[in-house]
Amino acid sequence: RSKQWYQRRVRGRSELDDVCDVAPAIAQIVPVHCDPSWLQQLRASEEAEEAKISEQSKVALDDGVNPVTLFKVLDSLLTEDSLLVGDGGDFVGTAARILRPRGPLRWLDPGAFGTLGAGGGFALGAKSVRPKSVVWVLWGDGSCAYSIAEIEPATRLNLPFIAIIGNDGSWGQIEREQVKMLGSDVGCPLNPATPYHKVGEGYGAVGLEIRPSATEEKMQQTLRLAQEEHSKGRTVVVNVALGKSKFREGSVSV
Repeated sequence: RSKQWYQRRVRGRSELDDVCDVAPAIAQIVPVHCDPSWLQQLRASEEAEEAKISEQSKVALDDGVNPVTLFKVLDSLLTEDSLLVGDGGDFVGTAARILRPRGPLRWLDPGAFGTLGAGGGFALGAKSVRPKSVVWVLWGDGSCAYSIAEIEPATRLNLPFIAIIGNDGSWGQIEREQVKMLGSDVGCPLNPATPYHKVGEGYGAVGLEIRPSATEEKMQQTLRLAQEEHSKGRTVVVNVALGKSKFREGSVSV
């Protein structure tokens, strides 16, 4: 097909758009046949993974909230207009396994190299482009330090988002492999008592806290409150006291 043909086909635009627009247009006119047994195999694999995650979400951790449980609760609260921004290591890696973006272009993260610090800027940009969307920023307690100050322009410019900070008191993804390889956690511990919700309040946000002993019901109540405050035009910071989870055991950090 000619370039001119695609120009007419893709939403009547005068230029070719990105693959997110072109690919669906092609799919509508080109018949795609998949082997039913292959699709069945994929579904079975996904269902097995979901069952495994469901079981792990039921595990109570002695030192804080199970991140798998947290994200199962969050996923149940996401709406069709939710947009997710991931900026972290283990915390975001766990989120990526559990959360289901509600559509294309509904998940933003630093990419394959895991360049930390993009979260705040991504949130402001996403809210600017999609002002009706509920933007959720998923920050690790290490990565949030790079861009938590973006809460100030979010408040000042009326570009609110909801930030969830997974606070386990460490650069967890690095610490796990570093201790195994080098026998030391030097450079990895952070202070789990840091009141990130208070930091958010200092920048003009609403600060909420999910404590170590929080039940699944309490997590849901707190996240619903975050949604309610966001609907009033407020940026919200939720400081979650995480426990040490083995969910990401064996993942590689570079």
